[in-house]
Amino acid sequence: MKVLIIDNFGSHLDAMGGTELYSKMLVDFFYDRKDEIDEIHFDGSIDLKTDDKKTNLFLFRPSNSKSMYQRNKKFQKLFQEHMKNHKYDLIINNPLFFSSKMVFHNTPVIQIQHVFPLFYNFASTIGFGLSGLRSKQIKYMVGYTKYDIKSLSLFNRKKYFSVPLPYFDINHNIISFSSKPNNIGIFGRLSDKVKNIKFACKISKYVDSNFLLYGSIDEETLNYIKKFPNVKYMGKYVRSDLKEIYKQVRFLLLPSKFEGFGYVCTEALANATPIIIRNSFPASKYLVDQGRNGLLFSKFLSAKQIGKKINTFKEKNKHEKKYFQLQKQCFNFYKQNLTIQQFNSNWKKIIDSIFNQNTNDNENIINNKNQ
Repeated sequence: MKVLIIDNFGSHLDAMGGTELYSKMLVDFFYDRKDEIDEIHFDGSIDLKTDDKKTNLFLFRPSNSKSMYQRNKKFQKLFQEHMKNHKYDLIINNPLFFSSKMVFHNTPVIQIQHVFPLFYNFASTIGFGLSGLRSKQIKYMVGYTKYDIKSLSLFNRKKYFSVPLPYFDINHNIISFSSKPNNIGIFGRLSDKVKNIKFACKISKYVDSNFLLYGSIDEETLNYIKKFPNVKYMGKYVRSDLKEIYKQVRFLLLPSKFEGFGYVCTEALANATPIIIRNSFPASKYLVDQGRNGLLFSKFLSAKQIGKKINTFKEKNKHEKKYFQLQKQCFNFYKQNLTIQQFNSNWKKIIDSIFNQNTNDNENIINNKNQ
């Protein structure tokens, strides 16, 4: 089978984001199947690693255009020229952008979810470079969980599949359950307003723990967190650091205004660390697993109310025997749902469903028994 993956950066960018990670895993999945893989990347401002022999890489460079509209127009033209000279059995659209003017010659197209589901509903209605999502050309959509799929109600003409984002290490199957310092970790793009770091600092005033911040940060945010004595910036990190970092983090806090999936939760669970999440995105209910591996709090609560809930949760799991049990539930959830092996199994079901003529077309969602 010949597969085309369309992306901004994809498998050739060594970044922390879920979009790039998803591309890496898709490439490995199809490569292991011995499929031929083409990749199109349409952000020419990024230097990509082009020595990867798993794919045929096509670099489109519309980024010199001044506006998003101009970049989209240029990408459409480059894409249509490419499609005149190539034929595919399957096309996977991994980034947000999707124009209704893109033509795929009746090839099956899968759209991957990467942001808050209601964004697709809103953006595809008004256009915003996503008008193609309403097109009949796109018959399939992969969401993260059954909760995300429920929120993607606008696209009810499509067939949905759910595949959560797995932990990046295929051999990650041994973890130590051990005592940890009384620290709460926050990870990611700390300067991004969506991550709600200033709100997290306000929460810290009501919690008897140090808040350790890991990730990229700008000077304005760094100066802000200095006002809070128990909030400490720990610097940038790479994924290979996580095993050691999580020895110092007793809980993960994700206070975001909204998320696509919140990949830092996958990382925490795989490192046997309970998660504390704001219920501001559909996948949060899936990740917390009905409270078995963490705490889910309402997005309408104040910082003081959240602090009180976190203190209660901490007190409940204060004794090491109780905390070790919580750690085991985190790691078991990871092993059952968030491994690369499970990711590959889910994608095998998707491919079988699309190309197997005996598949029941009325089965609209394929997902884990735990999703």
